[in-house]
Amino acid sequence: MSPEEARQFRAEVRQMATAGEQLRRTVGKEDQAAVADMLKKLRALDSDQVFKDPAQFDRLQAQAADAVKRFEFNLRRRAELKGNEVLLSGDGDVPEEFRKLVEQYYKSLSKGPEKPEKPEKK
Repeated sequence: MSPEEARQFRAEVRQMATAGEQLRRTVGKEDQAAVADMLKKLRALDSDQVFKDPAQFDRLQAQAADAVKRFEFNLRRRAELKGNEVLLSGDGDVPEEFRKLVEQYYKSLSKGPEKPEKPEKK
């Protein structure tokens, strides 16, 4: 990697770390450790020493990417679980003025679909 490419890469890593700091302030307690791990791995890439050893650079870059992927996966999994929860409100009471209509509705459902009358054969 050329010195210019390394400088550009480090600038991008610093931007990601800044975004990670903002993320840390907004996430809940359950995500604090994961965000801290991501930031630690990103900051490890912001060093001149990293670019002197290509194997170390590749390893640190892979670790940072894995930390981000793990965080994102856990966040998505929790979001999907929250989307499938059944939320009930109230106690199921129906206002008096609608009670008879609701009863009629449920009675009609229990009868099943109405069958059309067959015309008589002559």
